[in-house]
Parts: sequence; C-alpha cells; structure tokens
Amino acid sequence: MRNLSPLLILVIFLSGSVSTRADSPTGNYFSGTEVSCPGIPGSAEATVIACNKIAYKDADRELNAAYRKLVAAADNNEKKFLQDMQRAWIKLKGAQCGLVESYYAGAQFPEKWRTECEAIMTIRRVKELKELGTGIEW
Repeated sequence: MRNLSPLLILVIFLSGSVSTRADSPTGNYFSGTEVSCPGIPGSAEATVIACNKIAYKDADRELNAAYRKLVAAADNNEKKFLQDMQRAWIKLKGAQCGLVESYYAGAQFPEKWRTECEAIMTIRRVKELKELGTGIEW
C-alpha cells in the first residue's frame, strides 16, 4: 500500500468528512445591497431593527409605485405575467426570509435578520421592476 502524504490526508479529511454551516443562509445573495437609515444613529440591535423596518416600509412604498406604473403601461397579456411574477416574488421573499429567521432562531435578536432580509429583498425588487419597466414602458 502506498503512503499518503500528510497534505493529501488533510485534503481528503476536509473534503468529505467535515460538515460546516455557511456564514449566512443567503450565501452572498445580499452582497452589494445595503440598508441605510440616515438620521438613525447607533448600532444597538433595537436601532438596527428600527432602521430595517423603516427601510422596508420605504422600499415597499417604492415597489408598489413601480408595480402600479408597470401595470398601467402593460397590455392584458403582460399584466397577467406581471401579476404572476409579483405573486411568485412575494412567496420567494417569504421563504427566503423565513429561512433567514430560522437560521438565526437561536440568536439574541433574530428579528434583526428577518427585517434586514425583508428590506434588502424589497430594495432589490424595486430595482428589478424599474429595469423591467424599460421593456414595457416604451
């Protein structure tokens, strides 16, 4: 039998027998999108949660305006697809943020992570709808 090098043994060990958990249940999905709340100082958990809720509320208002604008410009066929897409996105947001909340269930402030998820997903959806609008609002 051939002798295995210590490095090869380590590689084999690390690749197959160690189960680790990701740093975040979202991987890098949320990278590049920040929640900002000018005028809300501090980094205490309650402050972060309040900031996330404000950012979510603002983004949701912007999302609804962008969606209404798209629907107003769409023909009947496009409206059906827009409705289907938005319903699917709402389910996706619920599932994604549910996963985040579940992942951080043992944390001291799990609400911080769910509210951040809701805010970031909504901020991203606004951008998606605005970019989609360039194809419908000729």
